[in-house]
Amino acid sequence: DIATAIQDVNVTGTELVDEIARPMQHLGDEFAVSATIGIAMFPEHTASAGSLRQLADAAMYEAKRAGKSRYQFFDAQSVA
Repeated sequence: DIATAIQDVNVTGTELVDEIARPMQHLGDEFAVSATIGIAMFPEHTASAGSLRQLADAAMYEAKRAGKSRYQFFDAQSVA
């Protein structure tokens, strides 16, 4: 069901963002990176593969506007 799918994606999104943000060591230097992720779901948001990518891209830019190291589900109201 959709509620379970959304919950699973929330868990995965959080795990990805947190894991990517962990500082790393390389040749004695520490560095960190961050991820901003946009999420669109099939078929809830669209049935087209091309549109799915575009909607995920729009969600990513919404996430970037809200700050670093986060994920955002597509929301038609936020891009209208």
